[in-house]
Amino acid sequence: MRPLAGLLRLGTAALRGQCRVAPEDTRSSGTQGEPCLDARGTPDSNAYRVQGRDQNDDSFNIAMDSHQQRSQWLTRAEWGVCLAATLAAIILHVIYLTHAGGLWRDEVISVRLATSPTVGEMWRLLAYESFPVLFHSTLRCWWLLGLGGSDFGLRCLGFLIALALLGTLWLDARILRSSLPLVSLALLAVNLTLVRVGDALRAYGLGCCLILLTLALVWSLMKAPSLKRFVVTALAAVASVQCLYQNSFLLFAMCIAGCFVCFRCNQ
Repeated sequence: MRPLAGLLRLGTAALRGQCRVAPEDTRSSGTQGEPCLDARGTPDSNAYRVQGRDQNDDSFNIAMDSHQQRSQWLTRAEWGVCLAATLAAIILHVIYLTHAGGLWRDEVISVRLATSPTVGEMWRLLAYESFPVLFHSTLRCWWLLGLGGSDFGLRCLGFLIALALLGTLWLDARILRSSLPLVSLALLAVNLTLVRVGDALRAYGLGCCLILLTLALVWSLMKAPSLKRFVVTALAAVASVQCLYQNSFLLFAMCIAGCFVCFRCNQ
């Protein structure tokens, strides 16, 4: 009888050590089964840890999916706004091109200086003008190509410069590692004052385009210095100050900011 009683005690202990787990369909429906019991009959803490870890992983995956969906929606919305602003700016420039009419007094001065009989005379008359030589040289080349025989033909040059300014905004956003030129387009693209002044036969539009290009090139030079980038940046900087005198102050500020960034980065 003693061996039989010992076997019964061993069987009872084995049954107490088994884990009572809820069925698969019960767990999938969200209800919890009975807790796992160890050999002493107390709840097993490891089972609770595994269950909590699974719940945390599910919550993290749901949050990441929601964040990715919001990011995709915001990216599409930014692209839509930027493309709409660019299209609106082009429409405004076309309206100004077709409705501006004849040249006004300052534009006539620029055309008269650019179409001087000789380059020497154009250079001499620059002393009475408010801009350096680059814009007038560009206007003179446009006239020599036979594209400036009328007021509309001359205004087409201003229209192309305005389109180049829009393209520079997108190029700057790419070089500066920005997502999209949302703020730039909001401030500059649909600005009616800039549309009127930038499309005019004056140096303002070309000067803005060149100084924005110089800004992006200075940033590119700071990130990855090389001889090629230095030469391109120097040419853009010289062209910008030869178009507008005011660009020299902006160029000086860019150089100071670039030196400060290089000093902080130990370059």
